[in-house]
Amino acid sequence: MASHDVHAVRASARGVQLRVALDAARGRLVQICGGVLALGAFFYTARNYRVAQQQSELNRRTLQLSVQGQMTDRYSKAIEQIGAAEIEVRIGALHALEQVARDAPGNYAAVVDVISAYVRHRTSETDVDLAGRPREDISTAMTIISSLGTAATPAGIPRPVNLQGSRLTGYDLTGTHLRGANLSGADLSRAQLGGADLSGAVLVGAVLTETEMANANLSGATLTRATMTGVRLEDARLDQATLCDAVLMTAHLTSARLTRADLSRARLHNARLDGADLTGALLGGADFADAVMNQAVLEDATAPRANLSGAKLIEATLAGADLTGACLSRADLSRSNCTNCRLDEAEIYDAVFDGADMRGVHLRGLSRLGLRLDGAITDLGQQAPDGYLRDPATGRLIRSD
Repeated sequence: MASHDVHAVRASARGVQLRVALDAARGRLVQICGGVLALGAFFYTARNYRVAQQQSELNRRTLQLSVQGQMTDRYSKAIEQIGAAEIEVRIGALHALEQVARDAPGNYAAVVDVISAYVRHRTSETDVDLAGRPREDISTAMTIISSLGTAATPAGIPRPVNLQGSRLTGYDLTGTHLRGANLSGADLSRAQLGGADLSGAVLVGAVLTETEMANANLSGATLTRATMTGVRLEDARLDQATLCDAVLMTAHLTSARLTRADLSRARLHNARLDGADLTGALLGGADFADAVMNQAVLEDATAPRANLSGAKLIEATLAGADLTGACLSRADLSRSNCTNCRLDEAEIYDAVFDGADMRGVHLRGLSRLGLRLDGAITDLGQQAPDGYLRDPATGRLIRSD
């Protein structure tokens, strides 16, 4: 290579140039060798990296299989212990199942189903201990169900709990998370469910007699034919809930939200609904006899053939409500807002509308025996009812006698 570089050089300078050419050739050879070594090192590193990756994946799968095996062993052992005669062993098994669900989300559904079945089975025998108190194992199970109910399944949606037919009389379930739970036919009499989340729950035919449910969330819940005598639902949310044919006699629903709820044919005799919001509610055939509904909101409610006899609706809002064929005899609607309210074929014997705003209400054709309208406002173009004159200064009705 060096001789080739100096073959055209004169003989006198050829020696010097040959040495220079030799040095240059050696440099190029060193560069070539260095490049070959670097390329070899690159391939060697790449091969080692692939091997390391494969080993890491193998280790991960091995660990995963080991963990799954451990979870299976823990789950199987807990299932065996949950049927033990000793209550302490059963409680320990319940906690073990909870931990399995948290450590291995893939077992979440199975754990929830097992604990729910435990509650259903055990409460079908008796729901109290020998001293007449709620059983500790059932209380523990319900606490775990509630705790797991706040977590999401692998699919991202809390799994509904099946507690159908469970007997949970007198249990303290304050703040429990039972969203979407199936509690049809369950007995929750005198249970503590204040602040509980039962939104979307199914409680068809459930018994909630004297149950404490203040501030509970029952939005969208189904309570068809539920027995709720004396239930306490102050400030509770029942938006769009279904309470068809439910029994709510003497129930406490003060300031409860029942917007667009369906209470068709529900029985609320002597119930307390002061300040309750029933905007757009379906109240056809419902029985509100002697109920206290002062300052309640029934705007745009649909209540054909509803029984409101003797009900207290002082300062209530019934604007746009449909009370066709309803019974309002002896009802007190003093200072209420009844604008554009439909009273076709309604019974209003001895009803009190003193100071009420009745603009847009057609009283023609209604039997007004004993009807009181002192200070009520009606349409200016409508003739004053018999026994009343319209005060030209205020437009309100005054007695003519």
